[in-house]
Amino acid sequence: MYLTVSLSTTGPVRALAGLACQVDRERFQPVFVYLGDDRCLDTPLGAQLRKAEIPTVRVACRGPYDFRVIQTLRRMLSEYKMTVLHSRLTRADFFARIAGRWAGTPLIINNLCGVYTDHFRQYHRPGVGLVLRMMNRITLNWAHIFVANSDSVRTDFIEATGVSCRRVYRIYNGVRIDANNDNVSARAAARSRMAWDADALIVGTHSRLVPSKDVPTFLKAAALVLQSITRARFVVIGDGPELPSLRKLCQELGLQDRVLFLGERNDAIELLYGIDVYVFPSLSEGHPNSLLEAMAVGVPPVGANVSGSSETIIDGESGYLVPPSDAVAFAARICELACDEDLRKRVGHEARSRVANRFNMSQMVQGFERIYSRSLDGLNKKSPLPWS
Repeated sequence: MYLTVSLSTTGPVRALAGLACQVDRERFQPVFVYLGDDRCLDTPLGAQLRKAEIPTVRVACRGPYDFRVIQTLRRMLSEYKMTVLHSRLTRADFFARIAGRWAGTPLIINNLCGVYTDHFRQYHRPGVGLVLRMMNRITLNWAHIFVANSDSVRTDFIEATGVSCRRVYRIYNGVRIDANNDNVSARAAARSRMAWDADALIVGTHSRLVPSKDVPTFLKAAALVLQSITRARFVVIGDGPELPSLRKLCQELGLQDRVLFLGERNDAIELLYGIDVYVFPSLSEGHPNSLLEAMAVGVPPVGANVSGSSETIIDGESGYLVPPSDAVAFAARICELACDEDLRKRVGHEARSRVANRFNMSQMVQGFERIYSRSLDGLNKKSPLPWS
């Protein structure tokens, strides 16, 4: 059973749904469970799961920690006779540990996709964050293993929690690579949706609009770039609570006619083909799917030199890394790429090759299949599990 908090288009959920659709059906029979409302089934991820004929079940959840969810999950785990419960995102991990232990599920996997020490500080009020962190710490030993999506996430989790390193694996996120990579037609289609002039140089970013993604730095860099490259245009894909303040900042910087806010889009990956330079200013990351997706379509990236991004981009080869929140440094690298089409093509090619060789979907799926198989083989033989 795969468990997450919604069927939204956020990177962690996209990765889990992709994994569920790709696992070997001769060995595993996936069921996908999410916390949310029925409208989620109408999202592209809902359609993807239906096409793959994966049973998809909604569990009603009122508020961030509705403990009735635990009883529902326990009943489902028992009725389906699940041998593996694989969760992703902190709230789903918490529910999975309790429900899985209660149901006697043989293998409970928490899939870590963000820096553990940052989560409770960034996404919750100080008092609430402290309580939730304590609740999580109390139940950590009820999961059998943890799988981090980057080395930095793994190291941070081990140091913050004291969980044995033998119980914490690392499997990078993986994305699909388009074998055809028909950039010409895809670029034309994407540009028509953005309605910019044909000769515009488009710089884009894609993320949830929350403080940790540091989109203000993107906008400040945009203002600097426009001082020397007047044909530059800027696109922000994504939605979130910071949108009103970002629109206000655009007006203050005089960018209202140069920046396009596209909101949360079901066609976000297709839109990436129309972008010339991709910017990823996030202040804290696990292993960013949106960065991988941009690199996979051959867009040269400029990212903040923080955990996750620094494991993805090889500075000066498959993109550029700059100090976080440094709008001047971001602008300099954007201008460097903007003024040299050959450089953009070369870096974009290296970025795509980097993802194809190191962060593709097949590698991620095979990594998890090995963990499922080794763990279940150990259980069937009543022998020590791989991490014990």
